[in-house]
Amino acid sequence: MQSAERPWSQSTTATVDAELIESWTAALDELPYPTVGFGRTEPLAPGLSIVVLDLDDLDGLSVDGRRDVELVIVLTSAGRPIVEAFRTSHPELDVRTISLPTAHRAAARVAGLAAARRAQVREAGENGTVVETALAQAIARQVGGAEDVYWANVAVRTRTEFVAGTPDDDAGWRPHLAAIAQLEELRAEAGAAMVAPIDEAIAARATAIGTYLQRHPSEHAELVAALDELPIFHLPYGLVNAGMPRGVVFAYAFAPYADASGIVMAKRIRTMGRVADVVYNAMDRIRTVDPTTRRIAGPFTADEAVIATPTYFSHWPAMEQFILEGLDQARKWEAEKGPYRWSYSRAHFAASHLLGAAHKLASPSVSWTAEFSDPLSRDMLDEERGTTVEPGPVRELLTAGLEKLGLPMPASDNCFVWCEELAYVLADELIFTNENQLEYMLSYCSDPLVAATARAKAVVSAHPTLPTPFYSMVDGHAPLEPGKAHVAYFGVFYPTRGLDDVLAAAAELGPADRERLMLHVFTTKPETLRARAAELGIGACVRVGPYAGYLEFLNLTTRFDCLVVNDANTSEHHERNPYLPSKWSDYKGSGTAVWGLVEPDSPLSRQPLAYQSPVGDAATAKAVLERIVRARFPSA
Repeated sequence: MQSAERPWSQSTTATVDAELIESWTAALDELPYPTVGFGRTEPLAPGLSIVVLDLDDLDGLSVDGRRDVELVIVLTSAGRPIVEAFRTSHPELDVRTISLPTAHRAAARVAGLAAARRAQVREAGENGTVVETALAQAIARQVGGAEDVYWANVAVRTRTEFVAGTPDDDAGWRPHLAAIAQLEELRAEAGAAMVAPIDEAIAARATAIGTYLQRHPSEHAELVAALDELPIFHLPYGLVNAGMPRGVVFAYAFAPYADASGIVMAKRIRTMGRVADVVYNAMDRIRTVDPTTRRIAGPFTADEAVIATPTYFSHWPAMEQFILEGLDQARKWEAEKGPYRWSYSRAHFAASHLLGAAHKLASPSVSWTAEFSDPLSRDMLDEERGTTVEPGPVRELLTAGLEKLGLPMPASDNCFVWCEELAYVLADELIFTNENQLEYMLSYCSDPLVAATARAKAVVSAHPTLPTPFYSMVDGHAPLEPGKAHVAYFGVFYPTRGLDDVLAAAAELGPADRERLMLHVFTTKPETLRARAAELGIGACVRVGPYAGYLEFLNLTTRFDCLVVNDANTSEHHERNPYLPSKWSDYKGSGTAVWGLVEPDSPLSRQPLAYQSPVGDAATAKAVLERIVRARFPSA
């Protein structure tokens, strides 16, 4: 550690933040590391304290004839003769010693700083540093024995250059994770110049965790549970999971992109509880990035490949390019690390399953699971959608693979039909989010034998719900006035369906109930909603906000009296609604009452909702609003 602005032998003029030191002192009981006593109350004397942790540093030590210097030497019994010889040859120096049973450097530093009695302290050595003693002691009081965390704090407080070293202990993953949490907290207050070295220190700790997990893979689940409880957002998960057994995930849409299907895929990886390499598309053209979503699947991801191909839902040349580059990346990883044991793909975007099929044909021993978020080759109007599978390397690869296995070709050239029917015949397991979806998708399959094959390996599994700690990781901001029943809706607003039932119902409430009600709507079309609320004369009880980041949204769901989720309007075109809103899985973990605007026998209507009303039925919606107000104000 070398000062960027002054040689280590010069004194620093840095001041001590008294309030910061006081706050650190108050938090002593919560520290993850034991501390050495800093309870001395006498004032520090003017001068310089030199803390010597390595006896080799005594050779050539010079203080330029200063009389206001003390030497604090931390040693084990083996080093005492060397110290006595030095004391004899330097009678002018105030030399004090502290004996420890072991020579652990971090413990020695904490002990030496605790013993310092003068106003400045320097750890001696070729790369020393000078810092005010009160600040050095306060930092040691805060971080205890974490060597890298201590020096990172010193660097930030004194604007000193910091180079991360290798963690000096292998006592399991817990001390490394605790140190990462401290570094993460420091990272938030460090200047831009300090972020990179702090990240290097975090990476060193992550590497140490990964090395430990290679020897103790059974502790991975316990590590993840501990990580979920800590405010860590910049952990390089690939280093943590480098040596873990893994599969490969083909996701196309994936966190950190703010895409509903990508977030569900991240939740699915977490639910599986297995480490995977992940291939996905660079979606910057159509999606924003939400870095906090990395916490969802991060603890279960190893290598990630972001394929920078054009992002389209159904454009075949773009899909083909993604499939070829994704397949090439998976092959490279297998050449480096050995064959995969399993693969997983999820289609809202069809390219995920087509890549999964290509990989299955290339590696038939890999167990492939394919999940469908919604019906793919049919839209909400029950009409076929999709583009043509054009001649080229991907079509040739898939056709040759099916012919070799004696499997039927899809009946059409529609890329979405190929996506569905290749998954039906090649995947080892198929996942549908609800029973209605499964029955509907198999009903329009072009080949009854293919449909029967799919049914035999189909599993119904709704969108996963995250563990409770995710609902408090990031604070949501929504002012909630007292004396109101607060009802919230998150999603797109359509004037002709969905939330309009609720708005029309609010307009029909009596004055007293309307006065006690506040509707919070987080949507992409705030002006349209405000105009509709004003038209109905309920602007005073409607508050509009923008979309929130995903973890902020989860926290917001815990703040209200009721959450609203609505079915897609499919009754004119489907016998039974085949769609289950993924938002229900997020609401389900909030602990808040949920009101569903539902179609008969829809997947949503069969969930444990606190309130239900039929889609388009404003009269029943009014009765629900009255019940919500009464639940909040029983005596009103």
